[in-house]
Amino acid sequence: MQRSAVDLLGDLPQPVAAPSRPPSPARVSEAQASAVARAYEKELRERYQEEHDAPLPWFRRHWLGLTLAAIAVVAALAAVGLYALYRRYTTQEHRREFLERAQQGLLQDTRASVEGAAHQLQEVLEVDPENARAIALDAQAAATLWREYDAPESLRDAARAALADRTLFASFPDAVWTAKYLLGDDPPAVAAKILAIVPARAGPWIDYLAGKILLGRGETSGALARFETSLKRAPTLVPALLAAGDYYLGAGDLDHAAALFGTAHAAAVQSVGAAVGLAEVHLAQGRTSKDDLDALAAVEAPGAAAIPAAWRLRLDVASARVLAALGRGGVAIDRLEAGAANHPADAAAYEEAIAEVDMASGRYAAALQPAREALAKAPDDGKLLARYAHVLLGLSRPRDVLDHVRATGADPRPIHLLRAVAAETLGDCATAKREVDATRKGDRIPARGAVVVALCDAREGRTRQARAALQQLAGSTRASAAALVALGGIELDAGDLTGAEKDARRAAGADPAAWEPRCLLGRVLLARGKIADGQRELEAALKLDEDHVEARTALGLSFLAQGQSTAAASQLTAAVKASPEDEAANLGLARALLAEGQIGAAFRYGTRATQLSPGDAEAHRWLARIAGQAGQRKLARQEARTAARLAGGRHHRRAR
Repeated sequence: MQRSAVDLLGDLPQPVAAPSRPPSPARVSEAQASAVARAYEKELRERYQEEHDAPLPWFRRHWLGLTLAAIAVVAALAAVGLYALYRRYTTQEHRREFLERAQQGLLQDTRASVEGAAHQLQEVLEVDPENARAIALDAQAAATLWREYDAPESLRDAARAALADRTLFASFPDAVWTAKYLLGDDPPAVAAKILAIVPARAGPWIDYLAGKILLGRGETSGALARFETSLKRAPTLVPALLAAGDYYLGAGDLDHAAALFGTAHAAAVQSVGAAVGLAEVHLAQGRTSKDDLDALAAVEAPGAAAIPAAWRLRLDVASARVLAALGRGGVAIDRLEAGAANHPADAAAYEEAIAEVDMASGRYAAALQPAREALAKAPDDGKLLARYAHVLLGLSRPRDVLDHVRATGADPRPIHLLRAVAAETLGDCATAKREVDATRKGDRIPARGAVVVALCDAREGRTRQARAALQQLAGSTRASAAALVALGGIELDAGDLTGAEKDARRAAGADPAAWEPRCLLGRVLLARGKIADGQRELEAALKLDEDHVEARTALGLSFLAQGQSTAAASQLTAAVKASPEDEAANLGLARALLAEGQIGAAFRYGTRATQLSPGDAEAHRWLARIAGQAGQRKLARQEARTAARLAGGRHHRRAR
């Protein structure tokens, strides 16, 4: 249904009455407004003053200090952390450095270096008591000091206690097996275990010990190989250098020995073994100097405690021999006699050294008694037997060598050689060759034996063969003085004075301490008419061996040739006294006494000369002359006929 307009209007909203107008506010005067403003400003000021005067919160008042403190704490914590890291690093570095220094000190093997090593190791063990490397090295240092320097037994006990830890043997075998070896507990078992260590696990010390053990067994090539390996691993391992140097010194390879001892000396200036080894090499080379004496004195300077027990004897002997070589034989003998008194267990060795110093001083007569005494204490010692034989040969007593010196010992070949020399000197070539054959090794004989055989060939008329053999021996750049002297003697007999002089001078250079080259050179110069030079060389030979009959006889005959019969008689009397069985000395003295007018004495010595050498034509000729002077014409004619017969048979004695 549609709605009406009225109805529609009824739906419209009703009109709202208009709001009434608010009343106008009352008017405020300017004075009132100003007063209100002033009041409000005052209120604001008072409120601000209250807020300004009130205390600030604690954090607001201390924020800067707190901030700085926080920064400082953080910095301190960082510093502590860094310091801890640094301390840890430096401690490790110092520990490593101390261990390396200790190991180097052990390589040098002097008392000062080993004690220094022990001190370094104690520093490590104080901060790290469980350090296995330090424990092993400390055991080695303690064992070294106890064994080599007579340190207290407590060090031996400490080393043994450390070695009770079997894990060390696997971790540090080089140090612990060295300590075990030095302690000397069950040597055969220790030696076997050292040799059983595989090369890959062996260090330089084990290689050195293996070489030492093998050398003691006579396995030379194996020993030298281990020494070489040891020195490749540790070029400054002084004990290995000394052991190898000793081997080459004994083998006669002086240059190689000098190089090894020199390296040891450079590695450890205070090494007693290095100083002694170099001195011994220089003595063998004949070039001893005051430098050797100074070097030996320097290693002695720290005192007796710094000298290893194993080197005491050799240091005394080397020092004495150097003193003797420098002309201070009396001081040398005093030192050796003091050593014998202080070390009675080594008395035989000191007696031998006294004999050697007497020999080096040319006093073979003085050397005889100590050589005998040394031999009496060890009659089967081959070295002492050889020394005794050398003394007898120096006294021109070859017959005593054959009668009283028997070849014995582990290696009797040196004795056989000396017996061969003695037999050849006596003209007993059959015995000489038999003794040389005893030195044969396979199809080879020593060079000295070849010289003896050549001299026997010359005695038996095979001069060309003898000369060829000696020329071959003398052609080597390292020809022995003995070969050169033998060749020079044959050349002198043959009238080749130029060749004889050249070889004599070469021999004197090859062995400046030997009297034979000087004697030969003197005889050659006399034959060339250089009387003063010849006599000077003979006197030099007598300084090296005052009892050398050949040199004294030649000197006496040179005086006789110059008309100095008194001086000649003096020299020849000394020669006969030194060797009553020497035919040339007896004949020379007979001639000198004849020149002096002592006919009876001359006849006595002339007769003795013919008895000693019945086949010597010259001896019979001089006896005929002396007999004629004595008025014994029948004897004079008889001796003259004998001399002519022997000369016709071309018999002649070996030239002096």
